[in-house]
Amino acid sequence: MKLETSFNNFLKNTVNLNEARYQTAKSGVETITSVLQNDELFGDKFIEVKPQGSFRQETIIKPVDSDIDFDVDILFEMDKVDEWEPADYLNKLSSQLKKLDRYKDKVDTRGKTRCVTIDYESDFHIDIIPTIELGTGSVVMNKTTNQYEQTDGDGYAQWFSNKNTVTGKNRLVKTVRLLKYIRDSKAEFDV
Repeated sequence: MKLETSFNNFLKNTVNLNEARYQTAKSGVETITSVLQNDELFGDKFIEVKPQGSFRQETIIKPVDSDIDFDVDILFEMDKVDEWEPADYLNKLSSQLKKLDRYKDKVDTRGKTRCVTIDYESDFHIDIIPTIELGTGSVVMNKTTNQYEQTDGDGYAQWFSNKNTVTGKNRLVKTVRLLKYIRDSKAEFDV
């Protein structure tokens, strides 16, 4: 029992993202959701914004180095625009956000291909991943190749949640957090 308590304290105090950072990220997601809903170009195409990746699976960890930030991934579900090519979704979203004073110097500073990134002044960034439904299912866009790519963020999130339930006591989430912490602190391998 003593080791379990020590382990949980280690996760809470060293590995896990602290509550203040989590709330800051959550607030950033709420703000960008509102911006997208009210945008002159994207507002009428808006369907939903959903957290994804480690933010959704609750496997997000505190950066081990103060020079490293953490990321929050969100899927921006929107209506398909027949006249747009895959790269247009990302390029137009980036352009729209750069028009806003609050984001103009914070958008796409990382050169990612499947999302629009907003770098906040604190220690995190949000990756906005536009997604639409095609006959083949949900797709994201790759602006480098100008191609659609299949995705199933909800399917993966459900699978992960089910596996976490099977392990009991949130053990899968804790294990993933620990592996990510070891990866980042040792910088010797990828997970």
